[in-house]
Amino acid sequence: MLSQKWPRLDVLFANAGDVTHRSLENWDEETWDCLMATNLKEPFFLIQAVLPLLRNPASIILYGSTSAHIGLPQNSAYAASKDRLLSLARTLSAELATRGTRVNGLAKSWVD
Repeated sequence: MLSQKWPRLDVLFANAGDVTHRSLENWDEETWDCLMATNLKEPFFLIQAVLPLLRNPASIILYGSTSAHIGLPQNSAYAASKDRLLSLARTLSAELATRGTRVNGLAKSWVD
């Protein structure tokens, strides 16, 4: 049980990611479901599982990607999953504010 090892959490940083890239015609439902489970479903249910352990105040950081904002070939499913994750950060930010929990979505970028 989580609460035996960590009775209270100050910060949750969710950084798991499936970065599978394929052209549209090469996607199958099983691979799509696996990517969405890793990039969206698992962070959602991780937050739900640790919610009772979060201090007031606490911080949740969901690691997205700039792929959610730009169009790259063979990146459609990955970009969609990261866009959904960043949307989750925005909505949970409003939902968890009364608990003293701040939620942010982080989207990395490239530097030349």
